[in-house]
Amino acid sequence: MWSAGAVLYTMLCGYQPFYAELYLKNFLYLSNISSLSTKDLIEMIKEARYEFDEESWSNISEPAKDLVSRCLDPNYKTRLLPSEALMHPWIANVK
Repeated sequence: MWSAGAVLYTMLCGYQPFYAELYLKNFLYLSNISSLSTKDLIEMIKEARYEFDEESWSNISEPAKDLVSRCLDPNYKTRLLPSEALMHPWIANVK
């Protein structure tokens, strides 16, 4: 489900959750992507450090953001199961 959350995030905003330039500038205060090491990227992923920045996410519904967040939960015990994701209001309410 974690991978599904990462793909959903990318589909909704157009960039990946863990190394987009916007993300780097906001969280790591870096001036360019080449400054990001593999170790830094792994830590961001393990800690699920991402954001829903206003510019890209202002037109995305709160239920959609909630589904992404619950899929990207770093704790496998509390992360959504596939059956739970299918029952999530953002998916279940599609007509």
